[in-house]
Amino acid sequence: MIEEETSPVQDNKLQQTTSALIYPLDEESLNLSPKIHQEDKFLYEDRFWDQDELISQTLELLQMQDKEQFKSEWSWLQFQEFFIYHIAFYLIGPLVVLLFQNRELMINLNFLGFNSLFLRHLCLWIFLLFSLLTYIFTSHSIIELSDFIFIWIAVIIRSIIIASKFATFSSAKCTLYKIQVIKNNQFMFDEIIDEWRSQTADILLLEQVRCLKRHQFEVSLYKIDFMVPLGLDTQSNIKNTQINYQTEYKIDLKNNQYCGFQIFGYLVNKYQEIHPSKNFLIQSLIESIGTAGMPIFLRLDLIMWGECSSWDIFRLIINFLVAFQAFYGFFLFIHLTFYDQGRRFFLVQQCLYMIKSNAQRYFYEKYIPTINFSNFQTLQAWSMLRALCFDYGQSYTLRQQGFFMILFLGFISIMYQQFFKQLLSQTFQLELWGELSLFIIIFNLYYLFLGATSNSFYSEFEVSLQEVKSVYQDILRMKNSYLDLGVEPQNFVHKKFLRLLKTYVKSDKVEFEFVINGIIREIDDNLRLLSNDQRNNPFKFFGVVITFNLLKSGIVGLSTIFSYSLQQKMLRK
Repeated sequence: MIEEETSPVQDNKLQQTTSALIYPLDEESLNLSPKIHQEDKFLYEDRFWDQDELISQTLELLQMQDKEQFKSEWSWLQFQEFFIYHIAFYLIGPLVVLLFQNRELMINLNFLGFNSLFLRHLCLWIFLLFSLLTYIFTSHSIIELSDFIFIWIAVIIRSIIIASKFATFSSAKCTLYKIQVIKNNQFMFDEIIDEWRSQTADILLLEQVRCLKRHQFEVSLYKIDFMVPLGLDTQSNIKNTQINYQTEYKIDLKNNQYCGFQIFGYLVNKYQEIHPSKNFLIQSLIESIGTAGMPIFLRLDLIMWGECSSWDIFRLIINFLVAFQAFYGFFLFIHLTFYDQGRRFFLVQQCLYMIKSNAQRYFYEKYIPTINFSNFQTLQAWSMLRALCFDYGQSYTLRQQGFFMILFLGFISIMYQQFFKQLLSQTFQLELWGELSLFIIIFNLYYLFLGATSNSFYSEFEVSLQEVKSVYQDILRMKNSYLDLGVEPQNFVHKKFLRLLKTYVKSDKVEFEFVINGIIREIDDNLRLLSNDQRNNPFKFFGVVITFNLLKSGIVGLSTIFSYSLQQKMLRK
């Protein structure tokens, strides 16, 4: 933390903010006295209420607040506020410090200071200013207004991505950015392309804790055992997964039980190992060079035939540098979104495989064996793991979803206006905007396709759980034959389940029936929770649940509207 002398007014602001950080759901606590209500003390642990210690450790408190801020939400007010900050900087540069008069906030946004991020912002503003002035005062040039609009669209997209991050912060955290200079490591922790992309041990613990608290699960039950022993390599990899949950939570593990934190971390690390996150960094670099270089590529004939002056070439290079820096962040964000969706599908598939008892071919390799259904706690822990696989990294998912919604609305509306009112008659502009709009449309459609795929997994889980339930119901119906007459099931799945049950209850029919009924009740509870999640937490776009049928209908409708508009415009020509 950067130590600075503070006035009594600043101390009072910090003390008020501390209360909000401790109890983030009370939004009004930022504007009221830092009085702590008895209900708050009852709901949260006593160790969170040592005011003297917490006020002196604001950054440490911030991470504590993040764990308590388990419910991530999108705030349009915060998005608008921080979007305006960035647009204002790209318009007037460092003078934005005088406009908003908040030194701490400007430093935290890298609009002030001496670091590489500030220099990048400064260079971007200088290049934008250069492009504007040269366009205004240069005549007889091949560079048109569309070039200037092109680089500004790139800058606006960059600002939307950054503002989306702050839109998912708690109000207390945004206030902290305004009253205190944030350490660089904390700033990088909030960046989606740093800690989250690498899935560090801190992220793995923090995001699991947030999800478990969102669903109000008891953490001490987060332990799983399996039908068969794990392989030695798998055991070693799970136990060596670096997640320091022991300092916060106590989970008593018996023989052949494994902590859910480490199992989930093992699966995440396995995905990172199979699909290294560095791969799309190079891909984003190539795509950003290609997109930013489109105005140059479309004028290659003019450059080669000497119809483009050296001054125009220099201006094209400056425009390329602006667009490249902005589009690199855009493509990086896009690929990271798709990477996150791929990780979610991998985790959901592995969780689904954990309740598959029959031999079959899997889309992914099965890294974790089938769970032990005879253990009630294992069924509860699996339900926690299943919720985690769908809901992991909710704040990052909201950033991505909000970005795509804004991009879809803003870009499609702009493209429609440009295509059908101004640019249709000009070949260069049509090609430039056409290629860019094609990128955005493809990315949006693919994102919606991934969302529809995510929603389809709910039905697969329901089918698998119903299959397991039917096996135990069949065993319950045949209990007399199995226990009294010693009849062996003919179905190999029933035979395996029965043998596992007998290791727990031997031949006592009363206890045997009690255990099976308990298993069936646990499966029914899992089905109920699954139904609640499907109803309350599906993938949505503009509040609409995305399904494959809806997606196909939407594509057909948009294509019809687009074709009709194009046809009408051509007829008017």
